[in-house]
Amino acid sequence: NILPPTFGKSRGAYFFNKEENSIYKGIASIKYINNDVAETLYEIACNNKFENFVDFLIHAKDYKISSRHLDVLIKIGYFREFGTVKQLLKIVELFTMFSSKKQFKKENYNEAQIAILERHATTVTDKVIKGVNVQSLVNELASMIPPDEFAPGVLIGFENELIGSISYINESIDDRIFVAIDVNTKYSPFITLYKPSTGT
Repeated sequence: NILPPTFGKSRGAYFFNKEENSIYKGIASIKYINNDVAETLYEIACNNKFENFVDFLIHAKDYKISSRHLDVLIKIGYFREFGTVKQLLKIVELFTMFSSKKQFKKENYNEAQIAILERHATTVTDKVIKGVNVQSLVNELASMIPPDEFAPGVLIGFENELIGSISYINESIDDRIFVAIDVNTKYSPFITLYKPSTGT
């Protein structure tokens, strides 16, 4: 079996998994990713066990894994074990927002938001909240994100743009539905269609 790029399974190039009798696609050739990033991620996955995506993000801060790397890899389903593409993009947004701040002015938040921030803080005054534990805060906020996903056409578009090929298959999708992935009107018009129910 040739399987799509997967955290903990894929390396820079195609990589054989003896236990699963499968080959995982590599990620070094993906847009904005290189072999160093691929091998670093593989090493992180092999040497650690993460309870959730926030725990991974905390760990990844010590390595050269940029927000662009994360954005691309999330969109192609590389981190699918941690949640949907839509969920994970939102978690990264929250993590980036809160990890860049050392204190929070209460005037910028409503009562419900202040209550959440205070639960994860070491210092609270009348005007500011300090010493916020970003990991526990974002974990709580992440638990509130619904497990929604983008429409199949959006996910297929991500793969087509970033990888140049499509591995998305969902057998529950109506057999009559196709996604247009390319339109060429140079001479006689050509439309390239992808059938998500079978991968044709």
